[in-house]
Amino acid sequence: TTLAQAYDILFDPDSGILNTGAGDNPFVHSENRVPANIEFFEPDGSLGFNGYYEIKLHGFTSVANPQKGLHVYAEPWLGQETIDYPIFKESLSSANELDHFNRFIIRAWGTALNWEIFFSDAYHQSLMANADQDIQAYRPAVLFINGEYWGLYELREANKNSDYYQAHYFEDEDVPVDILELGTVDFIEAGDPDHWFSLLNFLDNNDIRDEENYAYLQTQMDIDNFITYIIHCIHTGKMDWPGHNEAMWRPRTVDGKWRWIQFDMDQGLRAGVDSSYDMVNHVTNEEVLPHPLLTTLLKNNVFKNLFINTFADLINTSFLTEVEINHFTQMSDELEPYIPEFFDRWGFEFDWEENKILALDQIENRRDQRIAQVIDNFGLSGGSKITLMTDSSKGNIAINNLVINNETIGVLDPENWNGTFFNDLPVRIRAIPKPGYRF
Repeated sequence: TTLAQAYDILFDPDSGILNTGAGDNPFVHSENRVPANIEFFEPDGSLGFNGYYEIKLHGFTSVANPQKGLHVYAEPWLGQETIDYPIFKESLSSANELDHFNRFIIRAWGTALNWEIFFSDAYHQSLMANADQDIQAYRPAVLFINGEYWGLYELREANKNSDYYQAHYFEDEDVPVDILELGTVDFIEAGDPDHWFSLLNFLDNNDIRDEENYAYLQTQMDIDNFITYIIHCIHTGKMDWPGHNEAMWRPRTVDGKWRWIQFDMDQGLRAGVDSSYDMVNHVTNEEVLPHPLLTTLLKNNVFKNLFINTFADLINTSFLTEVEINHFTQMSDELEPYIPEFFDRWGFEFDWEENKILALDQIENRRDQRIAQVIDNFGLSGGSKITLMTDSSKGNIAINNLVINNETIGVLDPENWNGTFFNDLPVRIRAIPKPGYRF
């Protein structure tokens, strides 16, 4: 990827958008959007797209680093209403179906460069690319600014804006949405918070253990999406959450439900974040950093059972240790040829090989740690192995929400499969016959 613009617009000591910091505050930066020419080339040298777009600094604390990220916007006044190219065509997420974008991010790794694995956000998000989660698609890129090598970057979808949801859910129709971000200061990215406050007010004034109240709640928020989002954050060790780096959205329609937005998952593979740290306790214990919506909903036994069984589904598929290791290895191998030049460009001195070993050690341990944490925090008597055997030419078996077939992540042999499930909970098993057969 190459970016070109006049030197002063980018680097002027007073007004250049890539010059940041003032006095003792390294985070002061320009919010200006300026035009720049951007060319994107595929690894084989073929041109993907070329045009004039607006750019703006990306991030807040990360702008203090020498290598800075950028938002990229298509703007009609520059002759580009959209970026007409399937940037993420190789992604495992639904972004692989999109052939144009209104915006994307050239993401630097910011403070994560001081941690063991600087691509851990992309790793953790893409680990759930096949799930019902609103993640930021990823592909690595090399950036040149005015012909000078600027290092390794990530191209990422921007998912805290209306364009993302209109593209993924509404075929680019202008469906209005509410987008809220929670943090030190709450942001209204789109729409307004009225519906969200109404939901919180309902929970404050109604007993969620009541069947009718829980049924109503299911019309206001996507329960399955929320549960998967929470478990995704717990498993991957998103330590600076909840109440920070958390956002949600809903279409402003009569039946629009709140869904959760996944972003900033850098924390889970860095020094000081050990897989033995009890992330389940982290979000359920009122004396630690509880997620208020989660702790409220866990009072309902139907929700609690669904939450724990969904956790089991994920530790038997996307969070299998071998699945994680394969995913990590694929991503690190893709970056490997570019690491020496990248480290030399910015003077990095940490040990790439040693850091991979440290990250893999975390990955190899955390599945067992999370299983133990679920058992301990929910007072369960333990976990049990369940083995399912079938003739897949005649049909398949489903357990909870998992269909045991070759399309399910982590299933190597659908005819002789076993998984770990939590004791003391009902587990539903059903047969799915193929045409011409019955069980």
